[in-house]
Amino acid sequence: MPPRPSWRPLVAGTVALFFVILAFLAGQLKSGGDPALGRSSAPQQTSTEPSAPDDGFVPGGTAPAPAVPDGSSAAPTTHQS
Repeated sequence: MPPRPSWRPLVAGTVALFFVILAFLAGQLKSGGDPALGRSSAPQQTSTEPSAPDDGFVPGGTAPAPAVPDGSSAAPTTHQS
């Protein structure tokens, strides 16, 4: 009966192949070719206008002070009959 092949060359080859693939992917990411992001053919548009009006809300901040009525306007009507 011929001797059984050792499992060590298989493990060494698998580890070597893993590092070759890892080095290839690291080089691809370093060059800016991230396959997960894909290739974007549309140019990125930058907007100078805010997308929502500034109402003074700051996440994690304190609430703005309530407006002080000056008495010149009537109370708002919520239901007309």
